[in-house]
Amino acid sequence: MFRGLMFSGLSKRFSYWPAVLLTIALFGTIHLFNIITTGAVGESILQSFLALFSGALYLAIRLSMGSVIPAIIFHILWDWVALLSPAAPTTPEQFSPWDLLGFVAVAKPVVFGILGFWVLWRIKQSLDAKARSVDDQVSAVHNYP
Repeated sequence: MFRGLMFSGLSKRFSYWPAVLLTIALFGTIHLFNIITTGAVGESILQSFLALFSGALYLAIRLSMGSVIPAIIFHILWDWVALLSPAAPTTPEQFSPWDLLGFVAVAKPVVFGILGFWVLWRIKQSLDAKARSVDDQVSAVHNYP
């Protein structure tokens, strides 16, 4: 929904970066509704914040692959790993190697989000280069003797 319909609509109304940032911000904000379903305010706020980063990666996947399907598949896998990740231990006796999955569940959105923003920046550079190339070709035609 966000990377398909919403981004497509926003990109018709706004330039690239405002459409990207609004799509990502709305994706993060919608996760605040988990407060209603879970009652966990702190966890929902953290999830909303981390969804901002993962939203950047999902949008980068959608734009670089030209389809929303790979982003949907990645999101399903992402949620599956988060579902399997245990809660953080509160005492040393509760720690297990599986707790590293909990760390990964929190760290991966930030790392992948940075990657996503980098890919989005590269896509924008490519779009700008194509636009300059078309402008140069039009200028060459108009200046042809």
